[in-house]
Amino acid sequence: MQLLVGRMPGLQVMPPSTDEMSRRLAEQIEAILYGTYAANDAPIQLRHAAYNSFILRRGLIYAWWDDNEYRARFRSCTPDNFFPIYDGDEIVECIYVQRRRTTELQRIYPKVASEIYDDPGQMVVQVTGSDLARFSAKGQTTVIDWFDKRGNFARLMGDAFFEMPLGYGFGRIPFVEFPCYPVEGEQEPLGLLDQLVELNQYLDQLLSQRADVLRKYSNPPILDEDTGQAPELIKRAIASDGSVIPMKRGGNLRLLNWEGTPADFETQYQAVMDTMYDLAGKPRSAFGQTVTNQSGVVTNLTLTPTLQSNEDHETVWGHGLKQLNEMLLRLWENFSSAEVIEFKGYSEGLKSGPRLYSVSMVGSAIGGWYENRIKWPSAIRTDDPVYVQNQLARLQSQPPSVSLYTHLEEMGVEDVEAELDRIAAQLEDVRLNPQGLETLVNSVSTLQGSMDPAAQAISGDLSTPASSKEGMNGALEASGSPYAQNPVAPPA
Repeated sequence: MQLLVGRMPGLQVMPPSTDEMSRRLAEQIEAILYGTYAANDAPIQLRHAAYNSFILRRGLIYAWWDDNEYRARFRSCTPDNFFPIYDGDEIVECIYVQRRRTTELQRIYPKVASEIYDDPGQMVVQVTGSDLARFSAKGQTTVIDWFDKRGNFARLMGDAFFEMPLGYGFGRIPFVEFPCYPVEGEQEPLGLLDQLVELNQYLDQLLSQRADVLRKYSNPPILDEDTGQAPELIKRAIASDGSVIPMKRGGNLRLLNWEGTPADFETQYQAVMDTMYDLAGKPRSAFGQTVTNQSGVVTNLTLTPTLQSNEDHETVWGHGLKQLNEMLLRLWENFSSAEVIEFKGYSEGLKSGPRLYSVSMVGSAIGGWYENRIKWPSAIRTDDPVYVQNQLARLQSQPPSVSLYTHLEEMGVEDVEAELDRIAAQLEDVRLNPQGLETLVNSVSTLQGSMDPAAQAISGDLSTPASSKEGMNGALEASGSPYAQNPVAPPA
């Protein structure tokens, strides 16, 4: 979830070839994705899915084509009302249950309006925090939707039933899963809270065992070796601060301390705490465990679980978002094949900031090309001046130890190709690169001064002076002309 707080991942459509036309096609398709994300409030939908993945074991996003708005849409769904049917590891069918307003359903489906009625809603799983009044309120109808991977769809609302082929061409159900911890087979994914609760219970057990030992030996038995004092007086004296216990000559008092190797409780519960840190993907400071200043090396070591957790979630979410992007492009290609798709706006990028996108193309121009990838923000502190300085040193070394492409990606630039295009445009802009204009003017002046006949005296010899010949030969040699030092004059 921390990946989607305050920032969005970058989207990049890979070009089908290396030529300029393929690159521009990829940019246009990429703009369709950015426009679709913006039209569907992607930051909110993805964050809801991230919360569900963290709390309810899986996030769920449903993608469909909206005929009324004539665009591809997607939204986050409650995973507790999602019932998958597996064939091995693949979901071949699923059922999704939801509560809808009865009058709205009757308006949408006027032909079967008389068969749609409200019901108490016992078929919906109660989720903690849900509006309980809505489940028992009148005017609500339980809607049961069925999907399969071949694109078939059926809906049951009261006594109203209908079925139809969706024609999406996904080859899978129109839901994208974002499991917290995926497992194989037909098992449900594991949630972070489930694992942390069990570990916390085990940690409480270890602490309780140690508490019993500490309770026993923090006030251990007292061995009275002929002190001559009454036991009650000895107990009161030991419990009091600065007390004096008189005793006989040769007498002694001592505590019955632990003998031998004590039980290694600290190592046990420290191992459990480390496991909790690793599962949560948070450093120890997130649990209040850092009470003193620590070196940079120790800080980097404590951040290791966070980096590894980010990589783990990037793998799961990257795969899911690639599937979602492919679904959205298929929807545009199938249902807007002859209609122009137009989007224009600013994408919320990564470190590079907002970037303008613009597209105007028909859906059929997508041409079955859906190859895309997700570009995540760097999990390393790219605002650390030492880190940035090291990256710049690698880029500027001779020979460079890192390419400009890699450097830009590590700095969080989401579209390296577009950034290089902007760099090229900047080098050609005389306002931003006056050195280029100065070099060009000097070169032209040299050529004009050496080849202009007006620079010679009219009454004198019209043959080319030696100095002009040398300047002209120098310009020709610099340009690689075969007429340099050649008695045959170049053509006019």
